[in-house]
Amino acid sequence: MFQFLYTFAFVFIGWPLYNNGMQKKYSHESLLRLFKENDGYMKTGQLKGEFNEILIKELEASGTIVKLRHGLFRLADIEGFEEARIPLPFLDACHSLPVGILCLTSSAYYHGLVPVPPGITEIAVPHNIRVPRSLAITVDILYFRNRFYNTGVETLRTELGEFRFYDREKTVCDLFRYRKKVGEELALGALKKYVEHPEADFAKLLQVAARCRVKLILQPYLKALVWAL
Repeated sequence: MFQFLYTFAFVFIGWPLYNNGMQKKYSHESLLRLFKENDGYMKTGQLKGEFNEILIKELEASGTIVKLRHGLFRLADIEGFEEARIPLPFLDACHSLPVGILCLTSSAYYHGLVPVPPGITEIAVPHNIRVPRSLAITVDILYFRNRFYNTGVETLRTELGEFRFYDREKTVCDLFRYRKKVGEELALGALKKYVEHPEADFAKLLQVAARCRVKLILQPYLKALVWAL
């Protein structure tokens, strides 16, 4: 009789609980594997089948994944490429805003024109787009007109996805355009670093400066730094 009750309890109570737990564990492991296969970032639109909203919320609540904006998540334990001057906030910003381009001190840090990354990642977007209100990360969004947005864009592919930034010349010119925002001392420091760079192209810098409408401001500083070499 006892054996019968034990078997009954296991079949109708114990086994469903055990099976449900194993299925949940399998789903968690499968989902984490899928994240890793997609550069550590996933959109909910990419998830199908057993990967439902409840599972996503469980992983988010456990701290396994992090929400960047509505419908976009990242594995919590991935790291940026500090040696390549690409901290994780840069990648988060680019994944959250695919049209965005790292600019100002964010781009300057990547190029080695400033010593430390900004406290808040700066990212440029076209002036006529709407940025999602559901961003769960803090970014400084700058709205660039087409002539400023499309000039000097470079793309780098990493194992955590690709990100875009402005080249050295455009970065320096943007710092001068926004010198009241970032500080004149920082803009001049970045220009000095640029002049000292072995691949500095002064003719290109002045050409970009003219396009960005800062040539008259930047040129005297450039001449002084070049003479001081």
